[in-house]
Parts: sequence; structure tokens; C-alpha cells
Amino acid sequence: MRQTLRWLAAGIGGAIVMTLVAVVLFFALGGASRLKPLVEDLASVALGRAVTLTGFDAEPGWQLTRLRFEGIAIANSDWAGDAPLAELRELSVSLRPKTLLWGPLELPSVEASGGAVRLLRNAEGEANWAPIEEAGEVAAPETRSGAPEIGQLVVSDVSLSYEDREAGIAKQGRLASLEGTANEADGVAFALEGETDGQSLTASFSGGGFRSLVEGEAPYPVELTLAYNGIELAADGSIDEPAAFEGVALRLEVSGANFADLYPLVPAALPATPPFSIEGDLVRRGDAVSLSDFAGRMGDSDVAGSLTYNTAGERPLLSGRIVSERLDFDDLAPLIGAAPNPEETASREQVAEAQEPGLFPDEPIPVERFRAADLDIELEAPQVVDATIPVTGLTAHFRLQDARLEVRPLELTLQGGGTAGGELAVNAREATPSADLALTLKDVSLKPWFRNSRFVEEMGGLFGGKLYLLGVGASLAEIAGSARGKGVVTYREGTVSGLLVEAAGLDVVEALALVVGDDTPVAVRCGGAGFHADQGKVRILQAFVDTSDSLLVAAGGLDLTQQSLDLRIEAEPKDFSLIDMAAPVRVSGAIEDPDFEIADLDPLPFFELGEQDNIDCAAAYEQLAAAVRGKS
Repeated sequence: MRQTLRWLAAGIGGAIVMTLVAVVLFFALGGASRLKPLVEDLASVALGRAVTLTGFDAEPGWQLTRLRFEGIAIANSDWAGDAPLAELRELSVSLRPKTLLWGPLELPSVEASGGAVRLLRNAEGEANWAPIEEAGEVAAPETRSGAPEIGQLVVSDVSLSYEDREAGIAKQGRLASLEGTANEADGVAFALEGETDGQSLTASFSGGGFRSLVEGEAPYPVELTLAYNGIELAADGSIDEPAAFEGVALRLEVSGANFADLYPLVPAALPATPPFSIEGDLVRRGDAVSLSDFAGRMGDSDVAGSLTYNTAGERPLLSGRIVSERLDFDDLAPLIGAAPNPEETASREQVAEAQEPGLFPDEPIPVERFRAADLDIELEAPQVVDATIPVTGLTAHFRLQDARLEVRPLELTLQGGGTAGGELAVNAREATPSADLALTLKDVSLKPWFRNSRFVEEMGGLFGGKLYLLGVGASLAEIAGSARGKGVVTYREGTVSGLLVEAAGLDVVEALALVVGDDTPVAVRCGGAGFHADQGKVRILQAFVDTSDSLLVAAGGLDLTQQSLDLRIEAEPKDFSLIDMAAPVRVSGAIEDPDFEIADLDPLPFFELGEQDNIDCAAAYEQLAAAVRGKS
């Protein structure tokens, strides 16, 4: 959009120059009263669009000429509606005519107020500004010698709109005021105030002297500050060719509450993060702008790497690599619309989000950002800390192409050995996005999952499995509520806390004895669980754990829409107990805070293996897999 506005400004500037030439000619031929139709015609030719004026006045002079345009309107495309592409209530320009001949062009003052610019791209990809873009490419100065000298520039009260119906993007903005200079006495500077989509925007720029801009060959020094939507940006460096914005070399510092807030300054699906602060080298070469060798913080994690935004292809592409040598796991929560730990580094909005009830965030998926540009970003975190699950390392590759995001590979290294890996996809090509997850667990150690409990020393063994889920919805909560899929988990070569087993089997006397005395590990021969999901309802097909003490089975399910569960667990003991309560245990209610009770229900069916001695583990695994396949 910056390029488009540059072309628009250059095209309008070309029209003004042609008008100035006409003024000089008609000053010699007979006055300003006959100029208005010719000015409209010349401007229409220069812009490739019909231009009309409600008023025009000129005060010609060989030393200084003043022009005043009223009610400027640039016609829109036939398909873009009745409103003009651009309009301006009033434009006043003063110039020194002699500089038209030998330059650089001198404009002691330029004042504009009360206008609107409406940029639109239709569903077929056609832009309403295309003819002006072509004219602007011709008129835009490619070297610094073509830049005009401006004594004072004042622009106020101009609204801006941009809509891309093909990508589903709509932006609204307003330029409240722009004041600047570009001369030798004051240098090149401007200050801007406005807003975009209701968020305030302020910016300031200062550069070297005007002569060093138009006549010098050395890189032109610049300083820039910008504040938008909580983002603060500062840049200091030089530009080889400012008129063409080529050879940019700046040291950039940027900070804010959320990296995703850089949109639309960077029109791409940037990841959501906790508060961040990074510093790096901003370089532009051709169609590519790079932030190289950056380093800083995101939440409680360090980050470093390089990113490049390239507009050479059919769609802009943001690519690069990000490394965190020490990643705080909860800093990843914003990636899925959740909040980081509110007791650690988090924005005020994220702290408020953390207090909201529910397992799944209902933050809308930013569909328009998925459609704005493509991504190809690698994320590597060799050390992960403070994870709610025992993750020690993370590798992910994010590829977004034509509004479809794939995270592949997605690999988690787990404490105690084992991995969790697979792929995640989010499809924003349709009106309502969808997401699917495929995950494989291999040789995952059980012990670390109980690392914060009193049972950790008695827990052991390995588990693995596979799961696949697919959902449709505007948020993660809606996707979970519509989820369908299946999964299976198996467990082997393990031990569990005797206290847990006896409590699960309601063997009250033994459980009380273990509470008073030492816990005793119970060998687990095998275990497994299989489930099927449909419309957010997860039903356990089979679940069992065979220990040296008991055979435990479970049935029931979860409702992801209501975020509730209803499970029954029953144990058939293999040892003698003074008291054995045969009724199942029922776990029900909200997933976040379930209730436990002795259920007055029919006993669950056990494996058909007689007196519940040791079961055939291989046969049990096959039976479990068959049950899951049968629901495919």
C-alpha cells in the first residue's frame, strides 16, 4: 500500500506540474479565467482518470505563482461505485516558476485539507487505482535530483480507506495532520498524526539538509519514530536513494504488547506474543526488506534471528528463522489465542484474558491476515522451561501459502526421553476457517508427568500413540466444539503408585494404610485407551490398565462444547482385600473442576479372561486398535 500511495502522490504531482506549465503559458496568453477546463484536461491526461474541479484560481507571477484548486475529484472505476477514487476540498500551492526550467522545483508552500482516498481491489484482483499507478511509475522520481524543495507542507483532515475483496481485507484510516519541510534551512522533516481502524498513529521523520538530498552522492542520513496501537518504533541510519527508497540501512528498535499488533504496518499474519522488545538491522534491497541479526525478548523468552519481507512474487512473503535459546513455554500460548501466565510477563489485555473461564480461547482467527501475505518461518527452541507438560525442546516450521497455514514438522522433545511430533494445519481460504491436528507420541516417559506430585518416584514406564482431530469454526473454542477424529494411546513396561491404584479401586483399607505408611510401586503390564470424536463429543471406546494388583477399565467421554466430562472407572482386584467396594467411581462435571463420587451404576464390562488374572496384552492392544479402526 505504501508503494501505491507513492504512485498516487507522484501521479498527482505530475498533474500539478502540468498545471503549473499551463499557468505560465496562459499568463503569457491572457489570464486565469480560461484555465479551469484546460487544467481539468491536463490533470485527466496525467492521471489516466477524469479529473474535475469546482473552482480554480491562479495568481501568476514570474517570481512567485500561487494556485488554488477547489473541489478536486478523481473519477473512480466504473465497477467501484459512485464515490470518487480521491477528492480534496482545497489545495493551495505556491511555486517559483523559474525552477520549472532548471530545477530543482521549489514550492514555498503546499496546503491541502478536507479529503478522502478510497482504494479498492475487486474479487478478480483488479485495482481501481491502476491507471494512476501506471502514470505514477512514469512521474515518480527515480533519483534524488527529482525531489521538489518544499518550504512548508500542511495537510489536514483526509480520510483513507483500503479494501481488498479478493483477500477479505478492509482498513479505515484518517490523516488528522501532516506538517513538514524539505529545504536547506530547515532540512527534511515531518510530523504526522492520525489513526488506523480506531488506533492512534503518530510518526516523525528528520533527514539531512535538502541540498545533500538532491545533490549529494553519499547515503542520506535519516531518523524515524512511530507509535501505533501500542507499538513503538525507532530507526536511525541512512538511505542510498531516498526517492526510490533503495539502499535502506537502518538500526531498528521496536517494542509493544503483542508482535501481531505490527499489522498492518507489516501486512502479514504475524504471530501473537506476550510483550516484546527487539533490535536489529533493517535493510532494503530491491523488493526485499529484511530485519537481520535481531535480538531481544518476547515475554520471558529470549529471541534472535532474521526475517525478510519480499513483494516480488504474486503474493508478499515473510520468511526467516527465529531461535530462542531459553523459551518459556507459556509464551507460546498466544499462538493459539490463549494468554500467557498472568503472573509473568503479559500485557493488560492478556492478563484479563487469563481470567476468562473455559479451556479454549474464543479469540477470532484473524482470517484477513492469513490472506494478506504468505509465510515461511522456522522456529527452534533447544531449551524449553516452565512447561505445564514436560517439554524440553521445540522445533517447528510455519508455512502459510494462499491463506492455508501448515506447521510441519512440529516436534517436541520431552523430559525423560521420547517425542511428540506431527503437523498442524489452519485453512483460512473459506469464509469459516478449519483446523486439523495429527500427532504421534513415541516412547514417552510417564514419570515426568507426575514430577510435581508425591507419586513421582513410584511412576514409570513408556507410552505412545496417535491422534487426529479436525474442526471448523471462527475460533479455537468453535473448532474444538466441532471436532471430529480418533486416537489411541498405549502404555507398557511401567510402574504406578500403589496408592493411586488402590484408591482407584476403592480398596479403602489398603489405601488408608498406604497414606499412613510408604507408597509401594505396582507393576503395570500394559494399558491403553482409544477414543472417537464427533461434533466435539469425545467417546472412550475402550480404556484399561492391567497391573499386578488390579485390572482397571474406564468408559465415558468428554463434551468439548460444554467443556465437561463424564467418566466411570472400575477396578477388578487380583489380590485379597478386607473391604472391596465393587461400585464404579464416577468423575463428572466441568473439566477444569470435576466432581468424584461412588457411582450407583451397573458394573463395567471386563475383558473376557476368566478370573481377571493377567490379561493377554497383545490381544488387548489388537482389540483396542480394531475398536478405533471400526469408527473410522
